[in-house]
Amino acid sequence: MTGEEKRRHERVRLQRPVRLSTADGSGREYTAQLRDLSVGGMGVVCDRELPVGCPVRCRFRIPYGNETREVTLKGRVRHCRVQSSGLYLGIAFTGLSAQASQFLETVVNEIKRRRREDEHGWRPPVLDTPAE
Repeated sequence: MTGEEKRRHERVRLQRPVRLSTADGSGREYTAQLRDLSVGGMGVVCDRELPVGCPVRCRFRIPYGNETREVTLKGRVRHCRVQSSGLYLGIAFTGLSAQASQFLETVVNEIKRRRREDEHGWRPPVLDTPAE
């Protein structure tokens, strides 16, 4: 079974700076680059190797409607792979509330919708409401 087949949530490519901090109480913080995002986790490129199973806190800004929101989520490193751009860390989110899951689902769906529109040059029609 491939990684794609194992995934439960669809991912979107998204590049944003991310601050990772280990949840071991050391206060260590690392700069990473978000590469992809889903409701279940994220992929980041980092210059530091973090051990598989390491609990982390992920802080980043994310597009939401016409604004950008800062998000802080807890996760756990699932894998670490060497790539040409650095170390790719797969992080699974942990302890997400229903509200946080719904927020991420909304964000992922909005990113997919906007990309479809950009690819096809199509925008949904604006419906005029009749004047009263």
